[in-house]
Amino acid sequence: MTAAQRGVIEGFVLTRHWQDAPAGTRVWLWLATDAGPRRVELPPQVSVAFVAREARDEVERLLRGEAEVTLRELDLRDFARRPLLGLYCRSHRQLMQLERRLGEAGIELFEADVRPPERYLMERFIPPRCSPAA
Repeated sequence: MTAAQRGVIEGFVLTRHWQDAPAGTRVWLWLATDAGPRRVELPPQVSVAFVAREARDEVERLLRGEAEVTLRELDLRDFARRPLLGLYCRSHRQLMQLERRLGEAGIELFEADVRPPERYLMERFIPPRCSPAA
């Protein structure tokens, strides 16, 4: 079965874009393919960052009343081997605002600076020459 038959578009990533929308963060890529430039729009994405599990009570207090936010147990650790929680937001701008609010309270968010297109590519181990599913 060829890549095209599997619904995979092969190409080199030219540009990455994102925009918050009501259903989640829209992400699209422009690829250079053998057939010419191709725009690939991905399904709506949630934005994620990570926080030390030991800060859970304080994070939950600071997030009280915040819409479209989920704090989830994960099997991840930081470089100091501390367990982490995932902080998921419907919009990336909301995640950036929460990073500031938690930072002012002395709580560090990890990977909040990773933009949605880069996170999509990184989590799927897609190099610049890529084959994202259509």
